[in-house]
Amino acid sequence: MVIKINHVIFGFFLIFLTGCSRNEPHESVRMKQIKDPQKKIVKEKDVIWDPLEFWNRGVFVFNQGIEHIIWSPLLAVYRTLVPSIGQKALHNVLEHTKIPVSILSWGLQGEGDQAFVQLGRFMCNTIFGLGGLVDISSDIHLEENHQDINRLLKFYNVPAGCFMMIPFLGPTVSRDLCGKLFNAAIFSLASPSFLGIGVFGAENLNQRLIFKDSVDHVMEFSSDPYAVIRRAYYESRGEFPDNFEQDIQEDDEDDEN
Repeated sequence: MVIKINHVIFGFFLIFLTGCSRNEPHESVRMKQIKDPQKKIVKEKDVIWDPLEFWNRGVFVFNQGIEHIIWSPLLAVYRTLVPSIGQKALHNVLEHTKIPVSILSWGLQGEGDQAFVQLGRFMCNTIFGLGGLVDISSDIHLEENHQDINRLLKFYNVPAGCFMMIPFLGPTVSRDLCGKLFNAAIFSLASPSFLGIGVFGAENLNQRLIFKDSVDHVMEFSSDPYAVIRRAYYESRGEFPDNFEQDIQEDDEDDEN
């Protein structure tokens, strides 16, 4: 097996670029709030950095076309042919493949207890859950607490970097992209390439199955679906400060005035 070390080098190179991509790391927003509680509520523009917005909007339109041409028909066939129990099994297996990265991430954050819980979860589902098809560990209170490389980098104050819309894949930030590249490099070293491609396709299908109704609602009723999805991505990754909702209310009041 040829070791694809270039994947790893490229991933760490992007991590270096991410660290240099912005003068002020995102975490400093939270730290400033702690040091100065009287500071004015953080605006969305203070958190979201989108210097490639013109390009990103073009990719967003392209991805929506791919969604209608490729993914929507595939999803319809998948929902028709695969019963709900099979869909659940696929979801369980995909979540199972992420546990080793969670163990690594928790361990490098110094959270040994969480790392051991996730290790126990992985061993239990591998041995007694038919390789992850069945989530046995949740029934014995070994709860899932997912961590990825993005959250590890965030823990060590690596800036989020800029927002990007990737063709075929969707929204990300440069720090999260580094984590995904790291995951892909590790997976390519540990498994045949055809298996990696299969997992990649299945993960995309599974994510679309989870979020399809929400995305369809945004596309139908939002005047700016790109901005809504961009913000939803940041919210899902925990990038906004706790009092960001108050900032939204304040902006609404300003608009009314």
